[in-house]
Amino acid sequence: MKRKLKALVVFGSIPLFGAEKGNLEALRELSQHGIEPVFLTNKKYGHLFIETELDRLGFRYHKAAFGPRIQKGLSLWGIYLLFWGMFATSFALWRACRKEKPDFLYLMNPLYAFYVWPALKLLRQPAVYRLGDEPAVHNFLYRWLWGSLQRRLKKVVVISDFIGRSAEACGFKPAQIRRIYNVAPDSLGNGEAKSGELRLTLRKIVGDQPSDHQETFHREDGVFHLLYIGQIAEHKGVQLAVDACLKLAREGRKLRLLIAGDPRSGLAVSIAKQIAEKKAEDVVRILGFVRNAKDLWQVVDLHLFPSIWEEPLGNSVVEAKAAGIPSVIFKRGGTQELVKDGVDGRNLTDESSEALAGAIEGYMDDPDLVRAHGRAAKESAENEFSRARFVKAWLETIDEVMA
Repeated sequence: MKRKLKALVVFGSIPLFGAEKGNLEALRELSQHGIEPVFLTNKKYGHLFIETELDRLGFRYHKAAFGPRIQKGLSLWGIYLLFWGMFATSFALWRACRKEKPDFLYLMNPLYAFYVWPALKLLRQPAVYRLGDEPAVHNFLYRWLWGSLQRRLKKVVVISDFIGRSAEACGFKPAQIRRIYNVAPDSLGNGEAKSGELRLTLRKIVGDQPSDHQETFHREDGVFHLLYIGQIAEHKGVQLAVDACLKLAREGRKLRLLIAGDPRSGLAVSIAKQIAEKKAEDVVRILGFVRNAKDLWQVVDLHLFPSIWEEPLGNSVVEAKAAGIPSVIFKRGGTQELVKDGVDGRNLTDESSEALAGAIEGYMDDPDLVRAHGRAAKESAENEFSRARFVKAWLETIDEVMA
């Protein structure tokens, strides 16, 4: 069908992280196919990152109050802010709908959906929800919210079959659910704050934000280069990757693990201390945040993603595929859907540094295997995880929402 539609997007985020980028990637693509997104942003904090990116992309937005997170132990003032935020944000959505006359609503976070729930009950536009994590059901309010959304949403877009099963377990009908894998990011920015004043405000909310790493990356001949990119935390298995590489280095193997992520995290600081004590700076290097990630992929032989929790998907695996780099992962959550063991990477069931070291060594000993798996990863990115397929699936979903 020929599309000329408008979506009102409930987007109360403060930082610009993976979930926000995934949604903006989908909405940016939809905007190039006749669907205009108009956003409802966080009145107090949206200017720090989100609105900067929306301005860059040329998207319009309205502001709304939103409010605190839903959690145990809220004070009476916190409870007041919770329900005031629900009223004020719902009114802002209703007012934006009166002005913009959107054809459908787009939701992407249960907290933001909570704050517009009264408006959702009153408005008649169909709604689509992009579900990028397992539905939170740890307290009564969230369980009530999901029950209400089951009756309100026309479609739920999940980013993996794993999340799809979680949505079904939460009560959504299979006919409501459409799985659309993420694609490697294209042209989204880094969500930098514009001024020192904004950075100071942000530090009060989420802590110091170190500058992005912008150096030019080079390969060192005779050294096997590995990359971990993402959150530096225990549940991501980063320590296992470090231990595996140090083990191989002690055995005389020439390799270097590059770690791109927040260098301020507790684990990052611990790893930096460990590396300094062992004088292993040539083996493991923490880069910090990396702006020019596409350049970084060009110097890498192998991607490591040894997450030990149930990942919704694993965006860096999709990025590795697009770059033609095989990935070594643990068989967890949605990530296992991305890698075919022995075809375009390794999908390990043994979640240990020893198993990880064995997989790395297998690639180091067989350069032809690295190239073959890299080619297969690239082919997978161009077919199963292509941008064309991503766009087609989203447009079909919107057609179903509007039917």
